[in-house]
Amino acid sequence: MWALISSRLDGPSPVRIENVQFGLVQDTRVCTNMTDLKVAGISLLQGTLEECAQAVAGPARSRGLCGQSGYFQFRNHVGGGCQCARDDCSSMSAEVEWAVYLVLQDAVPVGFRKMQVGKHCTNYQNLRVAGLWERGTLKACTMLVANRGRAFGCEGSYFQYRADNGDCGCATDTCDLQTENTLWTIYHVDSGVITPPLVPLPLPAYARVADGKHCSNYVNLRVAGLWHKTGGLDGCRRLAMGEGTTAGHCSGPYFQFAAGNQDCGCATDGCVERTTQANWAIYSSTAPHVWDLERHCSNYVNLRSAGLWTAPGSLTNCWSLAAARRGQECVGTYFQYASSTGDCGCATDACESRLYSPDWNIYLLSEDAPPQASTSLAVKGWRPVLLLALGLHHLNP
Repeated sequence: MWALISSRLDGPSPVRIENVQFGLVQDTRVCTNMTDLKVAGISLLQGTLEECAQAVAGPARSRGLCGQSGYFQFRNHVGGGCQCARDDCSSMSAEVEWAVYLVLQDAVPVGFRKMQVGKHCTNYQNLRVAGLWERGTLKACTMLVANRGRAFGCEGSYFQYRADNGDCGCATDTCDLQTENTLWTIYHVDSGVITPPLVPLPLPAYARVADGKHCSNYVNLRVAGLWHKTGGLDGCRRLAMGEGTTAGHCSGPYFQFAAGNQDCGCATDGCVERTTQANWAIYSSTAPHVWDLERHCSNYVNLRSAGLWTAPGSLTNCWSLAAARRGQECVGTYFQYASSTGDCGCATDACESRLYSPDWNIYLLSEDAPPQASTSLAVKGWRPVLLLALGLHHLNP
């Protein structure tokens, strides 16, 4: 069940709500901590599911009768029955004539876009295992992730759904790394923006530096509890450039991988000193790590507006410029790049607050960015080349 409604409610202090969407979460169940809207004085003249959803999102919520979770239940029976949860509906009981739904009120209708069949995001939260979901439809799973995902540990807009049993999960990162599993499908929360499909990188994002060696000053990411010997060489790269760096274990672009036992480590410096050990090989990441998709840091400086950048420019040159301006205009470890316009910016704080913007993506600003090219060369040598990388279209020189 999925609906988009905008009919008028009658009753005391009516509130008109546009773009109310709802999805089925669980049949033959009710939330135990609830408010009956008729008993509370909300007028429900039609006795329909759509009217109930609109009442929950409108007057009932505005009067404090319902919690902010969006869960409600409807009885498909003569005379209907409409109740809303006062909490997150963590406690349910069996009721044959009732069903639990989730309602979402948003200025932009929320939908979903299929990204990858037969896979799930490797780093994820199973919302059923977390006690936040029992079984429901794909659209209800979409709404749960879109409406309350951040509170449950979801990052970005990627989630996964298992059609055979109604299971629901969400990515805890940008879903760069995916695991083969025929039971799952990866989706993207879609607010009217066309999202390119996730595909493997067309070119390696790393270069082999030395065989039979490892960086002398390093952290073994398995010993640090971050690596579980899954994901292969590129999974090791993503971990080292992403969570390993933000956790303070890794510094710079160098990481190491032991193909024989699938072990993973990273350098804590520039990897100038190297130790011979036959089962290891040293690699260097050749691209900045995508930190968040379709967002920019709330507090940032646009380097073009600051007179330091000429658009369009490349992602690599933006990375170099942001690194060169660190400690001046740029603060922290994040920069942002708009592939559609070739624009460039950087965070002025820790980028804990982020805003949705389909043109921008946030990247990790590592210490060892490539040398900064001159502005004239960057602009003169620019040409549009469309690459699908990490599920995004980037313009590269």
